[in-house]
Amino acid sequence: MGVDKRYLPLGNLPLGSWALYEALHSMLENVVVVGRSNDSFEWLSPKYENKSKLHIARTFSHTICQSHSLQTGLDKAISLQAQAVLVMLADQPFVTRKHINQIIKVFHYTYTKKPLFIASKYQDITIPPILLTKSLFPEIKLLTGDQGAKTILKSQKENGLFIRFNDSLWTIDVDTPEIYNLVCKKHFAYPPF
Repeated sequence: MGVDKRYLPLGNLPLGSWALYEALHSMLENVVVVGRSNDSFEWLSPKYENKSKLHIARTFSHTICQSHSLQTGLDKAISLQAQAVLVMLADQPFVTRKHINQIIKVFHYTYTKKPLFIASKYQDITIPPILLTKSLFPEIKLLTGDQGAKTILKSQKENGLFIRFNDSLWTIDVDTPEIYNLVCKKHFAYPPF
């Protein structure tokens, strides 16, 4: 988009704060935010309660690719003794704590063989949030370049679980100015451009 979309205004918060707010108010024990070493993180809303579960992980790479971002967050999660990680994107403003909690509950209350991952699915599209268990941490460490969690889902398809959601709204990923304007006008009544 040519700008750091996390800072774009969306309603009364920056775009990057919407999903983060929901994560902080979900059943997640810790929330790790990944950014560059020179990131000011000013897009984080000062209104957050539950700041004690918010952790910053800084990457010292000049270019952040999917694999490096995922691995930086994973390193922080490992230091917090995580048994699983839930991968989310800052540019998905409609992901809710209800959605996050449903994935966590499925993970905790699966009594038969535990899945290695639990992924969200809308129609035939797999999209974050995606829960990856500790068993997959070594595979995450082997990712390179722009490989992300979906690479692991393909290789472990038989060992995972997909939860189908019917609401297309949460799947919106703000990747273009057109999508951003549509989201602002339709759902926040705030046309920025």
